[in-house]
Amino acid sequence: MSDSAEGVDPNVALFAQWATSEREREKAAQREAQNARRQAKAAEELTSNKQKAAAELKRLRASPNATAEQKAEAEAAYRAALAAVVEAETGAPPSWSPPPAVGDETPSVTSDEQSGNAGPPSSPDEGDAPDASTGDESTGDTP
Repeated sequence: MSDSAEGVDPNVALFAQWATSEREREKAAQREAQNARRQAKAAEELTSNKQKAAAELKRLRASPNATAEQKAEAEAAYRAALAAVVEAETGAPPSWSPPPAVGDETPSVTSDEQSGNAGPPSSPDEGDAPDASTGDESTGDTP
């Protein structure tokens, strides 16, 4: 038998402790990977929303039948989508972001990634807003 007071071989106890810590480490790694996948999916969704808003804004700018009100709403939707992307990248809403809608308590997605974006494009035709004259749309993704 064992010379331990508890009757457990110290090598077996050490192995059991290692096995337990290994399981905990694996579970922590799985939780971390799941969280990373969740954040990546949220970032993809925000980027997709921004691209859809940019496409709609571009379509309305090119349309002779679009009203100024429709264009203004599309511009506001684009800026809100862009602000959400910047907030997700930096962890804080940009100073130029539109105020949240009343009753809008959706949590924002954050990441540790920092962006050097200091403000919105100075005009809708700069930055990653669709360019009405060339039909170009850059993604605005940081390298």
